Formats: sequence, structure tokens, C-alpha cells
Amino acid sequence: MRSSGCILIETQAAKPAGRSSSSFGTLAPVPFITTSHWFIMPTVTLREISSDNVRTICRLAVRPEQERLVATNAFSLAEALFAKEAWYRAICADEQPVGFVMLWDDTLNTVVQHKPEVYLWRLMVAAPFQGQGIGKRTLRLILNHVLSRPGISRFYTSYVPGEASLAHFYLSFGFAPNGEIDEDGEVVIEYPLVPGAAAQAVHA
Repeated sequence: MRSSGCILIETQAAKPAGRSSSSFGTLAPVPFITTSHWFIMPTVTLREISSDNVRTICRLAVRPEQERLVATNAFSLAEALFAKEAWYRAICADEQPVGFVMLWDDTLNTVVQHKPEVYLWRLMVAAPFQGQGIGKRTLRLILNHVLSRPGISRFYTSYVPGEASLAHFYLSFGFAPNGEIDEDGEVVIEYPLVPGAAAQAVHA
């Protein structure tokens, strides 16, 4: 199994006002409440990585204490060069790159898979942008993308045991442990690919 890595530190956000049919996905600004004031959350999009933004993406980093939980974006992009199944995007907030996501998507393989699966391989939000609801909105876009893939039989990821914030983050979206522990000692969790659960998570 591919080693996972996810860094998401979140606070409670309001429901999104709407979502775009853009091929890479967009979630429009919505009010976000803190203990002291309201402000407008940024528009979150998933953008292709190109020569224009790759250096910026590679410079994004998590907090020092989180570095053991996720590979650097440069390393992830290097891995993607040798995996035809890799689907990766920059996470942008109001045009500014703030994170990185990468999936392992069996449907991208030239060899047809009988029951193709999608694995959430990497997901990170850079340290200065954590706690703003960006991770939650990004996962909604990822779910929209995964649900659009043909014939997907399974969508899953994994997390390091003891990381309570990650467990809560995924479970709140409908992921659930399947009883597996991977070779890296991570807890494997799956998302139920049924219409009702999908709609609930995407619009939550």
C-alpha cells in the first residue's frame, strides 16, 4: 500500500453557499465564524501544477512537529513521476497556493482494472493557512472528483494512530475504519460510495 500523509488542522465553518461545475472544482466564499468576529472564507480551488507554480508548491510546508506525518510536496511530486495512477493538484485559496493533494486513481492506469479504487495518498495544508476551514472544503472537492470517476469501487485513505484530529476530521465526513492496519501501522478508513452518503458529505 502507498504510504499516506495528511495534515489538517481545522475549526468549525459554515455550510458552503454553492459549488461550481469546474473540472477542477471550486467552492465559493462563505461566512466563517470565530470567537470574536466574522470574516469571509476564501474561494478554494484545485489547480493543475505547472512550471508557473511548482516552485511555490514545493516551498509550502507544515509545522515542524507535523513533518513526521506527511512527505514534502517535492518528494510527492517526484513519486508522481513514476506512478501513472497519480492525480495531483495544488490547493488554492483566492488564487494563492496553500496546499497539495494527491490521489492514487486506478482508472488512470492503461491496464483496465476490474474494480478500480481511489486512494487519498497525500493531503496537506501549509502551516500559515491551517485552521481556516480550507482542509474541509478541499475534501469536499476531492469527493466530488472521486464520485465523478467511472466505476470506482472503493475510496479510502489511512492515518497515523493517535492523531485524534485526523480521525475526527475523516469520521465527520463519513469515512469509517474497515478493520485494516497497513504495513506502516496506519489505520485504514473507507468512504461509503453510496448516493445518500455522498450527497451528505459533499454538501455538508
